[in-house]
Amino acid sequence: MLVEVDSLSLYEVGAIAAAIVAAVIVSAKRMRSLRTRSACLPASLEGKVEAVFVAEAKIVDGAIFPLTLKPVVEDAQDPSAEHRLAFVRAHRDELLSLVRSRGAVLLRGWGPCSAEHFSEISTALNLAASEMSCSAGPRFEVAKNVFTANEAPPSERIPFHHEMAQCDNPPAVVMFFCELPAQVGGATPILQSFLAAEYLRKNHPAVAERLADKGVKYVRIMPPVTDPSSALGKSWRNSLRVETVEEAETSLRALGCTWTWLPNGMLHTVTKSMPALLLDERTGREIFFTAAETTFNSVEDEAIGATVEEKDEALIRPVKAIIYGDGSPLDKPTKEALFDVSEFMVRSQVSIPWQQGDALLLNNATVQHSRETFTPPRRILASLVGQLSKAGHTLHERDPELGIKACGIATVSPSSTMDGLPITHA
Repeated sequence: MLVEVDSLSLYEVGAIAAAIVAAVIVSAKRMRSLRTRSACLPASLEGKVEAVFVAEAKIVDGAIFPLTLKPVVEDAQDPSAEHRLAFVRAHRDELLSLVRSRGAVLLRGWGPCSAEHFSEISTALNLAASEMSCSAGPRFEVAKNVFTANEAPPSERIPFHHEMAQCDNPPAVVMFFCELPAQVGGATPILQSFLAAEYLRKNHPAVAERLADKGVKYVRIMPPVTDPSSALGKSWRNSLRVETVEEAETSLRALGCTWTWLPNGMLHTVTKSMPALLLDERTGREIFFTAAETTFNSVEDEAIGATVEEKDEALIRPVKAIIYGDGSPLDKPTKEALFDVSEFMVRSQVSIPWQQGDALLLNNATVQHSRETFTPPRRILASLVGQLSKAGHTLHERDPELGIKACGIATVSPSSTMDGLPITHA
């Protein structure tokens, strides 16, 4: 409400000013109280770490997202990689419980660390390493179960996605480690996935119902030889872990895929139908559990039936895309809905700039991640552990002891990708 200041007495002006100040103070106190309550940690962590509220974080469902922990050093020594490793080893159960309940935990403030240290953190979680061969992009192991991220062109944003959503058994925990943050950009935004599902249901109910009913299939074109310069350049030989055409077809048949051989040894594959909307067993909430292709708005000439084999040979390139689970192309309303959802996710994201030595642990069942554009250089590493099941259209964590032993060739989709393993600037 607007008032004419000239018509008010000094007393009235003072009263209004006091009311405004009081409202600001109350609001600030409420926020501090909410942050304090939402950052409550297990008693066993007291004196070891403390929760901090970084500027870019948000309150989601009454809790800080992500939960950022920094070391409490009582002996006046500077925190170090050794301190953090000792903390993870000693409090592995509490840390994993926080990852599962909060969705994302950022370990910050222990200083720069090496790939070997990140590997030790991954090992300390005592979850089996996830299968890595099905990622679409070339990547290199730099330490035990620690890999380079799939660096799509720095000028391109990688859309939100759940890691390896195309696999029958995606990783349970996705870890990103920052060796070198980009000077400009390069953040890895995160999002509670139930928000995307709720938005889709509320604003595009017909499309949500079709996706829930039909599911989706993932389309991929793979080269015969790995092209390290391409973000999607992993060859079908590496993706399927085979050497010959005959072995590739045997593997694809076991996976329930269909395929077409293209000129120059390129391979066009289409996965079996997979759910796009799943229920998280722990929370009972619906999750928009999809891969990065789902928010691409350019699937027309990649869809099955687009006679991709008739393209000029020189134009055939590694690609990924999606179609409906019944094999039909996505219609215009669906593409528009997915594009709208992707814009909503960007508006709702939490994007915290990286600092050297950061370790970000994500619950892959409930949290999506993406990657912003950046100016090189930038060095982000990734490690995937644990295993999720999508049986019965419900997401739940499989027995950790099963681990990689249960992830045979028939559980690895050739369209799986680790695009966006990314992480960010400081």
